[in-house]
Amino acid sequence: MLRRPLHILFACAAFAIGAAADAQRSGPLPAPEAPGAQRITSRISDTPAQPEGVFDRAPRAALLLKPASNQRSGAGELRLLRDYAFDGATIIAHDIDGRPLTAPLDHIGALICSPLRAVPPITAGDDADDPPGRRGVLELVDGQRLSGRLISDAGAEDEIAWRCDLRGAIAAPLDAVASLRFNQATAASSTGRHAVDELHLANGDTLFGTVVHFSDTVTVDTGGAELSLPADRIERIHFANAMLERSGPIAWLSGGGAAHIASITQSPDDDSRNALRLSLASGRRGDTTLGRLLAITDARTPLVPLSSLEMIEQTPREENEPWAIEKPRIETPDPWSPFALAGARDIILPGAGRLGYRLPERARLLTGVVAAPQRGWRWSDATVTIWIDRRPAARMRIDQSTPESEFIIPIAPGSRELLITLSPGAAGEAQAFAVLRTPMLTLDAK
Repeated sequence: MLRRPLHILFACAAFAIGAAADAQRSGPLPAPEAPGAQRITSRISDTPAQPEGVFDRAPRAALLLKPASNQRSGAGELRLLRDYAFDGATIIAHDIDGRPLTAPLDHIGALICSPLRAVPPITAGDDADDPPGRRGVLELVDGQRLSGRLISDAGAEDEIAWRCDLRGAIAAPLDAVASLRFNQATAASSTGRHAVDELHLANGDTLFGTVVHFSDTVTVDTGGAELSLPADRIERIHFANAMLERSGPIAWLSGGGAAHIASITQSPDDDSRNALRLSLASGRRGDTTLGRLLAITDARTPLVPLSSLEMIEQTPREENEPWAIEKPRIETPDPWSPFALAGARDIILPGAGRLGYRLPERARLLTGVVAAPQRGWRWSDATVTIWIDRRPAARMRIDQSTPESEFIIPIAPGSRELLITLSPGAAGEAQAFAVLRTPMLTLDAK
C-alpha cells in the first residue's frame, strides 16, 4: 500500500499550547565574565522607557540577532536581557544595563529564556479512557512538534489521529510526519536508513518498512508482506519523509512543543502581562504564558545539545585517580520536563573533576541549569565553574540552601573550548556531585 501524496497538512498544525497561570520560580543569574559580542546598532533600536509593570513578570533571557549581511565575521549581535515583552512582530526589552531596545521578530536569531522560570506544561486533563503510556510528541516535516496523545482507532488509512494539548483533534497525513515518540522514549536520531521508516520497539528491536496505517494497531509494509503490531509496543518512529526547508521564527514551549509563528502579542486583559497570544504561520492562533515559552529561534538557527558533543577532556580532580563513584554520563530527562528543549539531555557529574568540549563553529550562547541530583540534593555540596577558552564565565555553588542555579553565558565569536569543573565544598569529596540539566548551545544563524 502506498501513502497518498502530501497535499493536505499544515493546517493541521493546530498547535498544542497551554494557557494557565505562570508559576514564578526564582534563581540567581550569574553575571558572565566572558567577552561580550560585537554590537550591531543598526539591528536594534533604542526605545523610550516602558511604563512601570510592563516587564515585572517576564523571565530573563538572552537575545541573539541574525548576522547582518554586511558583517564579515558572520556574527550576530548578542545581548543579555533583564526583561522583555512582545508587541506583535516586535520584541521590546531592557538589557542587563537597563538600556531599552526593540527588535523586529524576523531579525531574531534566538531568544533563549531563563530556564528556571519555565513551568511544566498543562495537559487537557487525565482522561481515564486514555492509558498513561500513550502521550507523546508528533513532529511534522516542517519542524513543528505537537505534544499530545494518540486518538484510539480514529485515524483514516493514511493518517495519524492526534489530540493536541488543549487544542483538540487533528489528522496528520503519514507523508507529513517526521517522527513520533511516546512517553519516556528519547528523541534519538534514526539509524540512517532513510529509504524506509524505522520503528523502535519497547523490547529494543528495530523494524524497517513503510507504515501504512497507525492507530491502536500499526500496519507496516516490510516489502511484500504486511505486519501488524499493537501501538503500545512502539517507543518511537522515524519516518522516511524528507524534511521541508522553512524560514521564520519558531516558538519552543515546555512539554516538547514547537510551532512556526508570525507574531506574538500580550493580552491587554492580563494585568501581569503574562498571557501570550501566538499567531501561527498556519493562520491559527494559540494561547500560552511567558513561563511556558522556552525560546524563539529562527528556523535556520542551530540549537546543539551539549550532550551531543564528544568530550575531549574527562578528568577527575586528581589526574591519576579514578572518578570517586563513576564516570560522567548522559541521562534523558523527563520528556515533559519544562527544562527540555530540542532534545537536550542531562549530564551527570559524579565527583570532583572537569569536562572539556570543543565548541562548534558559530557557537554564541550556552544555557542550562546546574542542580543537585534529585535523590541526593540534601547532601550535595559543590561548586561548578564554566570556562570559555580557559577564562571563567560562571561559577555556581550547589548545596542544600541552593539546590539549583541557572546559567546564561554569552560566547564570543571565534571561541574554541568549553571547560566545566566541579570542586568539592566544605563537606568534602564524598558530597561533591551535581547535574547539568539539559545544557544547550545556540549557534549563529546560517
